[in-house]
Amino acid sequence: MSKNFLDITDADLTSLIQANDLVLVDFWAVWCGPCVRFGPVIESLADLYKERVVVCKLNIDEHSSATTYKVKTIPTVIIFYKGIEVKRLIGSVPLETLQEILDSYLP
Repeated sequence: MSKNFLDITDADLTSLIQANDLVLVDFWAVWCGPCVRFGPVIESLADLYKERVVVCKLNIDEHSSATTYKVKTIPTVIIFYKGIEVKRLIGSVPLETLQEILDSYLP
């Protein structure tokens, strides 16, 4: 199991978005079957993009940022580039799709 992704809090999210160029946030919950099945994709991304992209997971049952970012369905992935939301993906997304998106923002 990867430990390159971060389990974050609401306060972490704001500071990570402001302090890093590229941040991917997976909004999820323990009880969500699709979220649990999607977890290995997020872990793979964290391994592949270690030190180039901040990959994190935010549990919507423990933190309120899902409301702030108007997340209504999980899993939802939001990608932030230089502090701005640039992409929102709802549901399980193939690893390759996420890689394409992230690569488009990396030098």
